[in-house]
Amino acid sequence: MFRRFGSKVTIIHSGPQIVAREDPEIAAELQKILEAEGIEFFLNAMQSRSCTEAAKSRLLSRVRMHNDDSGTHLLAAAGRRPNTDDLGLDKAGVETGKNGYIKVNFRLETSVPGIWAIGDVKGPPAFTHISFNDFQIIDANLTQGKNLTIENRIVPYCLYTDPELGCAGMTEKEARAAGYKLKIGRIPMTDVARAIERMRRLE
Repeated sequence: MFRRFGSKVTIIHSGPQIVAREDPEIAAELQKILEAEGIEFFLNAMQSRSCTEAAKSRLLSRVRMHNDDSGTHLLAAAGRRPNTDDLGLDKAGVETGKNGYIKVNFRLETSVPGIWAIGDVKGPPAFTHISFNDFQIIDANLTQGKNLTIENRIVPYCLYTDPELGCAGMTEKEARAAGYKLKIGRIPMTDVARAIERMRRLE
């Protein structure tokens, strides 16, 4: 977004690939697309010491790179914490994990009978549709006598890049780690009829 607004954008990432959950070839393809838009990447930033300094003045944040390039504004994307500190969970006996997320079982029950937790407060994945599905599960169990759980729930999600990256279920590396035999198919977007038609309209 900022690159399309005209800013020079550099992403400094501590890991070996962007979107760490995805399979390596997916991450590499997405990085190539973003680089084509003019975004620069520094991966393995901690090991390579490509980022040597970060400082903040009254008006600007400044990051200095090993090649003496520096930026004027810093967006730190270091994850999120649940806002559970002042809920009095300890007084109710509701257990939380080390990061403050409320512990639940597969039925979304907390450590205290009669208290459930749904949505981001119970930990990732932090998606609106997951929060709604959490509600559906609890509602069905409490009001309809069902026994639904989140175990083996298939989670669809999307990264709003251009083109978008859409996913559902396991990645290839997760499936291999689980011991599944895989049949893999690949098709480039240049062979997808809708993509071909869209490019014709843009031309």
